[in-house]
Amino acid sequence: MEKSRWIRGPGFDLAFFIGPAWFTAAAAIAVGVYARARELEIPSLGPYGWLALVLLVDVAHVYSTLFRTYLDPKERAEHRGALLWIPIAAWAVGALIHSVDPALFWRVLTYVAVFHFVRQQYGFLALYGAKDGSGVTPLDRAAVYAATLYPLVYWHAHLPRDFVWFIAGDFATGLPPAVELLARIAALAIGAAWILEQFSVRRRIGRFSATKVLWIVGTALAWNVGIVVFNSDLLFTLTNVVAHGVPYLALVWITGRTGSERDPRRVLSVGAYRIRSGRFFTLSLVPVYLGVLFLLAYLEEGFWDVWIWRDHVALFPEFHRFLGDFRPGPALTAILVALLTLPQATHYVLDGFIWRIRRPQDWARGLIPE
Repeated sequence: MEKSRWIRGPGFDLAFFIGPAWFTAAAAIAVGVYARARELEIPSLGPYGWLALVLLVDVAHVYSTLFRTYLDPKERAEHRGALLWIPIAAWAVGALIHSVDPALFWRVLTYVAVFHFVRQQYGFLALYGAKDGSGVTPLDRAAVYAATLYPLVYWHAHLPRDFVWFIAGDFATGLPPAVELLARIAALAIGAAWILEQFSVRRRIGRFSATKVLWIVGTALAWNVGIVVFNSDLLFTLTNVVAHGVPYLALVWITGRTGSERDPRRVLSVGAYRIRSGRFFTLSLVPVYLGVLFLLAYLEEGFWDVWIWRDHVALFPEFHRFLGDFRPGPALTAILVALLTLPQATHYVLDGFIWRIRRPQDWARGLIPE
């Protein structure tokens, strides 16, 4: 397959864009099948699994948005109003909702996050359709949404599960089993029609749209294995977080690298400190890129643990040593929770601006020079 069918190239895409969903689904199947064959319980996520998957991937990927927004003078100038008012509005609205009903706050945030996760799968599909030249057909669109929405319907119809999105009770309950059955039939019908379309495409142009096929099938595997096939917080977190967070981290990095290739004068800036993007987005500084994100994620989760959750004390000993005696009341808790969720809430909303795809073929050509 020619390089032009890939966002960056076969090796990069298979490792960091397409691969994570396939690798994690395969790992989850291997663990789950082994446990069932030997009548063992699947291990729980545990503190170190939480550290590796939630903190170092899920929380860290949220902060990578900084490199596409607040640290990029060009993006700051283009989206000045959004970058100022979105965080302010998110904090104010979040604090207000939490002060009235904490459960409602988490439910709203959960469904915003779910929307963000689902839309990312479509966004990458649109990029691959643009790079492939085949676009996104109505059945492509239906297939990627069926691959993500059916598992969510199944989840709602089988509450409670052994895993949650944010906290227990954040999904609405009471979905009738008949709705899940209808959703399953619809998803299977869409999948069958989409498979037939791929063979029609093969006959018409002499090849499959391989990158789109890999993306949609990988999405279906990760979401269904993690949510439907197994009932495990470890396997759900593995498939959900890695398949979402790793492609996002890679996309931000490769976008920064490509931007510097197209405009060598492009810079990143923090206050008076400036560094050329071409110097930062290099292989030798990938550890710095990730290290900054890991540090920010660790600091955020430290404040979460000492002021709100207190469930990973051993991972944040210094936070509890110096701040552990402070107990916020309900009003201050609402303010703190809204503040601590601000990075992810802002990340969800800003994505609609920085990755907006009006014409995916132009966006894809701008991302990766032909």
